[in-house]
Amino acid sequence: LCVGINPISAQEWVSPCDTTMQLKMNIVGNDNPLNKPSYTLFTKNLTSGCGIIFKPCSVTTCINQVPGMQVEVKLPFRFKAISGSFIQESIGSNKADDCQYDEPHTSWAQSVRRHDGAVLFGTKEKLLYGGCKFGANFGKVVNEVEESDVPE
Repeated sequence: LCVGINPISAQEWVSPCDTTMQLKMNIVGNDNPLNKPSYTLFTKNLTSGCGIIFKPCSVTTCINQVPGMQVEVKLPFRFKAISGSFIQESIGSNKADDCQYDEPHTSWAQSVRRHDGAVLFGTKEKLLYGGCKFGANFGKVVNEVEESDVPE
């Protein structure tokens, strides 16, 4: 996650890595009670900024049972614009899917079909990346987020 935030009270861009972020995770569609999805926040280092590692499967296999993971990131200030990039990288043997069958999402309310996977990015009010850019079974990819105003 290497995204610039333009706070309402300032004229310069700042990195969310330089602030105190609060994270709240919501799991959607976890059909296996033994599966305990998790995430890890790693903080700024010299090469990668900061980021969130999502681990949706803690059991031997989750094929066709991968739950949805939604993480709400709360920053200690309001902001008016966002830009930058984020990396998607598969870390397990079952490579990640970014919209294997569907078209890009146009809202947060759209459902994701089983084993389809979709990575969405934006603010609560505005979806900035609707997924479906890299398809099925990708390794490591970079998504650019063009400068975009966001609702206050």
